[in-house]
Amino acid sequence: RLAKMVVARLCWVLALVQAHDIGVQVHSFNDLHLLPQLLSKGTTWFKFDPHYMTESFCKQQQAVGNPEDGCMVLNHDTPTNIGGRQYNTTEQLISALNSPRWRAYRADQPIHVALCFKLDGKHDLCDNSPTTLQWLALTDALFDEIAKADLSNVTWVLDGVATPSIGRECLKDRWQPWNATWINTHDPASALDDNNVSNGNSRFQVNNMPEGSPAPVNLLQLQKQGYGKFLSNGQPFLFWEPADQPSITEVVQAYTEGPLTTAGFRFATNTDPLQVSLYASAAAGNHSVDYSAEWTELASTIHNALGTGDWNIEQYTNGTTAIQQLTNQTTLTTDTIPTVTMATELSSYVFLGNTTHYLAWSQGQSITHPSLCGTGLQTDLRGDFHSQSMWVACLYDNETVGWVKAVMSPSGQLHANASGTYTHSSKVSTVVVLSMSLVQSATIALLLTDQNNAVWGVTMSIGTDAITRRELFKGHVIHLATYNDVVWMAVSGGFCYNTNSGNKSPVPATCQQQPVHTDAVATYTATTLAGLLELLAADEAHLVSPCTTLQSAPLVHGTMGLSQPQSLAISSTGRVRMFAQGLDETAIKNLDSNSKACGTSLASDNLLSLSWSLPLPTVKP
Repeated sequence: RLAKMVVARLCWVLALVQAHDIGVQVHSFNDLHLLPQLLSKGTTWFKFDPHYMTESFCKQQQAVGNPEDGCMVLNHDTPTNIGGRQYNTTEQLISALNSPRWRAYRADQPIHVALCFKLDGKHDLCDNSPTTLQWLALTDALFDEIAKADLSNVTWVLDGVATPSIGRECLKDRWQPWNATWINTHDPASALDDNNVSNGNSRFQVNNMPEGSPAPVNLLQLQKQGYGKFLSNGQPFLFWEPADQPSITEVVQAYTEGPLTTAGFRFATNTDPLQVSLYASAAAGNHSVDYSAEWTELASTIHNALGTGDWNIEQYTNGTTAIQQLTNQTTLTTDTIPTVTMATELSSYVFLGNTTHYLAWSQGQSITHPSLCGTGLQTDLRGDFHSQSMWVACLYDNETVGWVKAVMSPSGQLHANASGTYTHSSKVSTVVVLSMSLVQSATIALLLTDQNNAVWGVTMSIGTDAITRRELFKGHVIHLATYNDVVWMAVSGGFCYNTNSGNKSPVPATCQQQPVHTDAVATYTATTLAGLLELLAADEAHLVSPCTTLQSAPLVHGTMGLSQPQSLAISSTGRVRMFAQGLDETAIKNLDSNSKACGTSLASDNLLSLSWSLPLPTVKP
């Protein structure tokens, strides 16, 4: 299998030979509610779909000012007024790009925006028909509006029916100086090497390769010709729009055989940019990937990466768990827990002073050193190194969960000094605990999953009966990691909002989809402690999605591909590492339609090591 070709290395750090060598162009993210999180994810390449519609449609769109002139709304597939859906417009896009947050974001790095113009039906854009003239007038007006907006540090690219392709030669001098995309399967073949102004070939400057069968066939065809003028013209290669990891891996492997463009390679994707970066990194070798992503297949004897601070790796040997705390691949400390059965998996552990306290479980039986939950099953613990205390999550029966705060005595013994319980409305599967004391004293957060495949957040106040709760996501297992005030959550069985159909369909809007539990999809959510507290306190019917925004902190939510997360950790540099169980060939074969739509992963019987760095901690809300 292709997955077996991936080199199994415990600490594979992708060399940053060429900054953002393999990256992402977010494709058809036309619901503008997605934009705030895309900034928090560090996105710099975008493609939107201005779709021409006639007066009868435009009159029902509240954001359209002069419907009698027709309008441009943002959607890939043909928009519809069914259900009263209101689409974003090109005017709203310009307004968003010119907002204070976007101006600050653009000041730090250049932004590239491709406009893939849509005009339904067969039209000769050079025939001066009423439809053609109206479309040209709207496109000219949009070009003028963008020019007046003075959107500095934004590079615009013509795509779709606005390129001067075969049969559209009359467009060759319009909308200067914007470059146009060139697709080798249907644009003028002569433009591969020619930059003649008179025939319009000079406008084609962005190599835009479609996925074929096999996936890299169009890339390979151009590779044999050295990519013509596109190799060294300063514009990145675009490749649209594979979602499955086997296809992405094939493309990366083919591209990295060279020659390589110094301007980089961008996957035009409808899926989450972090997921595509992780999928691509499995084959990227020493070529850097957005977020320095890493997707590595490991030997099955490596199980968990937990803890606060730098990487904490555990291995099994003959029933005894050896724990290694790793920093930059250097072992700092090694310790063991009492011998337990081979099936035991360590969920987490903390170092308090010179004493190590462990929590583990084996086939539903907990092992702690020492015990803190009494008759309950201890499912999670987290240390507070500032106060030398430890927080433990407890599962007492089907519906009752709780927490225990333990402090260390001068002699190094732990004893409980506070606790609380919460009874859920249905059977609880897993529960994790988090102290919110850095932002709100005496407040505890429990994150739990229940038999309805829902993830809930519960806040409790020490010493009072005050409890708030909110459903956050769909999923059946949650893992949590913190470092300083940054919180990362990984969920098994989440929902994939950004897919080919989720981004392109006329209804519903991407942000108005109704999420469902999807067994194989792994999702991530990250924010700060203050952001999490705001999230838990919100009286909000909608679940957390890639469209959710907070007032107090940045937040990102998305997918990491198809796998079953096992553990999560954040290093002192803010880098995230997750261990996840891969999906074997049988699981891949039996995937449901929602999982397939999200993008199939490589088949693997083994554990996967996923690692990345999103710019979340440094992005302002």
